[in-house]
Order: sequence, then C-alpha cells, then structure tokens
Amino acid sequence: MVETKSIKVASSTYQVIKEAAEKENTTLQAIIEKMAREYKTKKFFDEVNSSYERMSREDWENELAERNEMDNAGLGRSEDESVETW
Repeated sequence: MVETKSIKVASSTYQVIKEAAEKENTTLQAIIEKMAREYKTKKFFDEVNSSYERMSREDWENELAERNEMDNAGLGRSEDESVETW
C-alpha cells in the first residue's frame, strides 16, 4: 500500500480539484498526482529554457553546431545497414 499524507487546502483549491476529477471521471488523489507530475515537468522545462536564455551567443552557436553534428552522425552508413525508424 502506498503511504499517504493529509494536507489542508483552501476551499477554492478543493473545488478546482473536485471539478477536474469529475470532468475526468477519476479520483481527487489521481488529479492531485497528475497535477504534481505536470508541475514538476513544467518547472524542469522552465529551468532548461532559462539556462538556454542565459547562454552567450558563442555558447549557443556551439550548442547548435553540436546538435547538427549529432543529427548528421551516421549518415555515411552503407545501404545494407538498417536504419531505426520511429
């Protein structure tokens, strides 16, 4: 069994969670877990974007060159080599 904790939230917050759960036909707990995952993902990408914004022009050009190099890696393979497709 998963360990649980209780938290207090404002009535307005509870109402938002309750409405979301009803809309998605799921539990309050499932909505809170989903919101927590989405928040964590958003914060991660906000930090990544912020890091890119702080890069100097030279560092950004180096980043783009490295990406281009990685994108073009393996282009010289022979015809009989299989190419992984997604």
